Amino acid sequence: MLSNPKVQAALALAAVMVVSFVGYQVVMRLRPSTGKADTNPADAMANFEEMKLQGDINEGELRQIKMVLGKQQQSTSND
Repeated sequence: MLSNPKVQAALALAAVMVVSFVGYQVVMRLRPSTGKADTNPADAMANFEEMKLQGDINEGELRQIKMVLGKQQQSTSND
């Protein structure tokens, strides 16, 4: 019965499905969720200001970031 090509194909397909399901479950448990917006603009701005103090970004970059965050806040408040 196991020498039948149809049975072998079905077993191989079942094995692939089980391995895929287990792999998906492992990835979902190990990887943090990236689909959620856990930070608010105020927290993000504080992080960017800290980066400026550490010298990671300059004043011009910080101004651009503030402008973008401000536009994002306005667009979310209008929705």
